[in-house]
Amino acid sequence: MGASRARQNAAHTPGSSVSTSKTGDITYKQGPDGWKLAPTSRGYTVSGPKLAVGEDAEYIVTVRQLPDAESLVFKTLQTYSDGKIDRWIQLDEEESGDGHGHGHPAPRLVVLR
Repeated sequence: MGASRARQNAAHTPGSSVSTSKTGDITYKQGPDGWKLAPTSRGYTVSGPKLAVGEDAEYIVTVRQLPDAESLVFKTLQTYSDGKIDRWIQLDEEESGDGHGHGHPAPRLVVLR
């Protein structure tokens, strides 16, 4: 069993979406008051009441069995109350956004064995 911690620092963040292959293997362990995990066709969404400006949205999910891999990438969509979406989906191999290091890299979990 493994746990993954996701952290967002955002103004009024109502939630994030993460793409995974088996949503039944993931459970919500801890996070902001009133936030919940919901399975989707592409992974899961963690969302809840709006947060205060500058408040971090940090949550923990537990994964029943990690795949046999050196690392896992969690492509994440961060949605704001004004409809803006930050797409944290870039892989290491991709060009970084504007070429000045301002890209949106996907969170990566290194698997220790």
